[in-house]
Amino acid sequence: SREPAPPAVTGARMDAKTETKHANPDEPGATPAKVIVVSSVFMGEGKSAVATHFGAVAAMLSRRTLIIDANFSGPIQNQFLGLPASPGLVDAIESDRSWLDAVQLTSLRNLSLLTHGQLFARPSALIEKPAMGNLLAEASALYDWIIIEASPITLASEALTLSQHTDGLVLVVRPNFMPRE
Repeated sequence: SREPAPPAVTGARMDAKTETKHANPDEPGATPAKVIVVSSVFMGEGKSAVATHFGAVAAMLSRRTLIIDANFSGPIQNQFLGLPASPGLVDAIESDRSWLDAVQLTSLRNLSLLTHGQLFARPSALIEKPAMGNLLAEASALYDWIIIEASPITLASEALTLSQHTDGLVLVVRPNFMPRE
């Protein structure tokens, strides 16, 4: 028996179900988006919540979903989902063990999380390793949807680097928001 979902998951708006269902129109030759990067321009725009909610809605639609926390500037997916921070992505890429050993099941059926893991000084070097591409290829065979939360694009290049291995990039923008210097 699973415990009730944390507030970040239970707060997922159900009307997003319709948007999620129609995210990939059935056009001739269209390939469904399966691996999505979620980023923002600045910190504090809500990309972490959007990634969590998107994952929760996909899981509620019976899609096997993996959220990968690649937000090197402020990883918090484990806090949203009430899970330990390690092991995670960094541990999986930097060690010889399988990335699957670092994947954690959440309280929501069909939703798994690969946390950030240990701190890493050079995130772009980690993302560029062949092991990252291999991880995403293997995960694509096991999950229906993969949602990767990345650092804001003004702070780091990971979102753009990751987008080379994905089907799309969701850029979260908070209206009338400009961080103070």
